[in-house]
Amino acid sequence: MNWIKYKKLVLILFFAICVLSLSISAQEYGFMYLANKAAPASVASGTWYTVGSTSGNEFSEGITSDNWSYSTNKLTAGGDLPSKVYLVKFSLSFGAAVATWQIGISKNGAEPSIIISQRTISSPTKDAGVVSGLGYLSLTASDEIELKVKQTTGSAIAFDPYHAQVVIVEMTDSSPNYYGGMYIEANSTEQSGIGTSYTTVSGFGINSQKNGWTFSSDELTAGGDAAGIYLVSFSASYAGKGNDNAPETFDIGIAQGSSGDPSTIITRRKTSAADVGNIYGCGLLNISVSEALRLEIKAAKNNAYFTPYYSSISLYKISGTTTAPRGHMVITNSDQTISDNNYTTVTGFSEGTQLNDWTFSSENNSLNATEGTQSAGSYIVDYKVSFQKKTSSESDPTVAAFSIFLDNTEQTELTIKRKLSGGTDVGAAGGTGIINISSASTKVYLKIKNETNTNDLSITSASVNLHRFVDGSHDGSLPVELTDFNAENWNSGVLLTWTTESEIENLGFVLERRDSKLDTGNWEEIAGYLTNAVLEGHGSTTGKHEYQYTDKTVQSGKTYEYRLGDVDYNGKVTWHKTVEITVDAESVKLPVEFGLQKAYPNPFNPSVTLSYGLKDAGQTTLQVYNMRGQMVETLVNTNQIAGNYDLKWQPVNLSAGVYIVRLQSGNQTNLQKIVFVK
Repeated sequence: MNWIKYKKLVLILFFAICVLSLSISAQEYGFMYLANKAAPASVASGTWYTVGSTSGNEFSEGITSDNWSYSTNKLTAGGDLPSKVYLVKFSLSFGAAVATWQIGISKNGAEPSIIISQRTISSPTKDAGVVSGLGYLSLTASDEIELKVKQTTGSAIAFDPYHAQVVIVEMTDSSPNYYGGMYIEANSTEQSGIGTSYTTVSGFGINSQKNGWTFSSDELTAGGDAAGIYLVSFSASYAGKGNDNAPETFDIGIAQGSSGDPSTIITRRKTSAADVGNIYGCGLLNISVSEALRLEIKAAKNNAYFTPYYSSISLYKISGTTTAPRGHMVITNSDQTISDNNYTTVTGFSEGTQLNDWTFSSENNSLNATEGTQSAGSYIVDYKVSFQKKTSSESDPTVAAFSIFLDNTEQTELTIKRKLSGGTDVGAAGGTGIINISSASTKVYLKIKNETNTNDLSITSASVNLHRFVDGSHDGSLPVELTDFNAENWNSGVLLTWTTESEIENLGFVLERRDSKLDTGNWEEIAGYLTNAVLEGHGSTTGKHEYQYTDKTVQSGKTYEYRLGDVDYNGKVTWHKTVEITVDAESVKLPVEFGLQKAYPNPFNPSVTLSYGLKDAGQTTLQVYNMRGQMVETLVNTNQIAGNYDLKWQPVNLSAGVYIVRLQSGNQTNLQKIVFVK
């Protein structure tokens, strides 16, 4: 537990900074997403349509800060929010009728202008398009953000979104947080003579939101105090001039310095004359004073042509007097074969340009959070992939899905989809979102599956980068307001219960125990949020939450002392009061009985702890049903040995009401009623 002592020192220093500088405030953010939608809409010609406004295709709320909320396919700023600059990103995968589509971010219902991209669907049976965009917006109280699309065929046509993400993150003006951007608005001039060497993409203008950066001649240049580690992203829509049977291959990426070519932030895509492609790239760069960034392009052969449309570059400094945890891994060329309709880890990664509190594993092709660091917390995650089929049959399209996995769990809010026609098509896919990494031992993977399972896919390039929100993101208040902490003899052990009235950036709890009769008794951790889901916190909340944990490793007749600690997003542990209890000999001798024990709390919101006992080993299922007798979720379906079990259940996309928990093992069944309230 030496790292805890270190965190306490960090806490003291942090409080001192808060006292000296009252300007420290929460960094604002919002996130909404579509995942696995399948309800086509009809979009009229020349009219902007709000994505998610068709029944069955609504957005869901991701992670949001207190001053942002999600409602009816919109992210809305709170009524007291002052004007702030935000980095805004979107990524959308969709199928549609043949047309050129414009996709962009709408502020307060207006037509998209700064954050906008373009994509042509050339075949509704072969093409599932991916398009993304990014830029900066000034947002204030009551402002609303939506994702909109438009087409101009002259008639209403079909639009079918699959996955989408919209992310907003505040850019602060404190000295460590410089940012800048440039963009191409609408169509630029066709560039001819593109060859096998990189050429600067022209036609950019300056984004009005910048701090510490200047713009000139299609380049962004760092000012005297702006040097540091940056999250750099780009999104570009463009048309090539290859014909349909021989499309042109383009590599597009971020170049750094006076003579450098793109090296880590690069994406590849093929386009024909009929295709308006969209690509997305992201990564981490160490930028020096007076160093310039630009977007460059090269083709597979000389004398190629391309026309840039809506395009943008954004950069956000993530290091300064405090250094934010960050991870980055890249693939510059890989020939991994993917043919299975199950998620497979993308291989061939190497360590990216910058890591902090994260390590890269070449064996696992993963970014690994580092134990004992500040790597747990809320992160912006961006990824991009370039890939292609290994056969040239145009009549046999292939659909691929990509997603970020935390350990073994798919982050559905980051899933994206892309359909390829023949082997002449190199697809580009990208995703963006906000996630919470609750454990300082989490592994982050990029995975792919071949949904049609008809042709092998080959990865040509990829990158994954993540950075945590600014340190010092709350005002120094204690992370958890605790109203009680109790111990009682219960269920063959000691039942520990506690209630919180509010939580600030609370990852979860740890429980420690010692023998109170021993003068030299040392505290021993018996459970923690890293390995036990029932001890996970609720982040930042003003609502009341109840928790419980049963210590079943006690001995009868002994007197124990327990203490409770909460862990915040920086890994700091705050210890609360202790409780003492003498273990009831009769209680400990209680045999294990089959059945569900009392759910806690009940009624509940947002989660409930379900406990049950198995007298004999056997195939066990634990399922939840609604009052119509429909099974809504299977929580356990495996062989289990005799003993007592606890698990935490949090309903997702379920309405408030009464539910029935059903436990079955062998020929024994037990039911219990629980009530979900909102």
